[in-house]
Amino acid sequence: MAGERILVVEDEPLIAQMLADKLSELYVEVIRASNGVEALGLAWERDPDLILLDIMMPKMDGFEVAKILKSNLKTSHIPIVFLTAKTQVEDRVRGLELGAEDYITKPFNFQELILRIKTILTRMEAAHAQKASQEMRGMAGKLRDLSLANLIQFLDMDQKTGILTITRGEERGYIYFDRGRIVNALAGPLRAEAAVYRLLTWAEGDFALELCGASGLAEPVIKMSNQTLILEGMRRLDEAERLRGQLPSPSAVLKVSPLLRERLKGKRLAPELERFLELFDGRRDLEAVLRESEMDELRALENVVRLYSQGMLVEA
Repeated sequence: MAGERILVVEDEPLIAQMLADKLSELYVEVIRASNGVEALGLAWERDPDLILLDIMMPKMDGFEVAKILKSNLKTSHIPIVFLTAKTQVEDRVRGLELGAEDYITKPFNFQELILRIKTILTRMEAAHAQKASQEMRGMAGKLRDLSLANLIQFLDMDQKTGILTITRGEERGYIYFDRGRIVNALAGPLRAEAAVYRLLTWAEGDFALELCGASGLAEPVIKMSNQTLILEGMRRLDEAERLRGQLPSPSAVLKVSPLLRERLKGKRLAPELERFLELFDGRRDLEAVLRESEMDELRALENVVRLYSQGMLVEA
């Protein structure tokens, strides 16, 4: 514990100086403010690790300062200790309700004060170490809380390198990040960009990031930027919804019609098309066909719509 920055907000110069002198025993950096307005500016600019805050001050009292700090995302994490002559129980309760770590009344014992500050800083240090350890292991969550598009942007911004695993029921997909950029992806039979587009359609599911070195990643094959991938994925999602509107419900079971069988008799099909048509066996619903198809979802939907509209596919 050393090197932390403590903001002392005290309008009495003598008390402020005594606090600064005592805090020097902890080898911390002390910055001082003499009123609430100045305190807000320093908290925003210097991001202190702890704030010692008087309540009765000119321009803005400590309660108002604490309320503003705790309501702002940039400063809400900073611990606050009230140092005040206000000894009423209701004042103590108000201070603690505002999110203060401690409420110490004047006159106070400097040794006790230093001990309490050391306890808070030690607890903060342990929390930071735990957070760092969790970040080293990676992160996990649910897509309903953080969409894949937003997650990709977050990993891009943080320049993470690792493997993002996404699961939905029995399905599983993988996206490989090298310093925040997507370099490869797998989703069922799909690879590269097509796999990313498939995974971007998942609104539900779980994700987990395993951090690793670049040597642990799959071969980099995706060249376009993450933003381009997301925008193209969203465009394809809109187009897929339009195509779905021309088909029966996703739970509908389609099969190859006698008309198509007659037309295909004696013809040799491309292997990909042959495998695609084999999925329409009268047992799989439309979602299962799209999930198991080697084609990306948009291309598969375009083929289904064309065949269905021409009577080549019919409901089983």
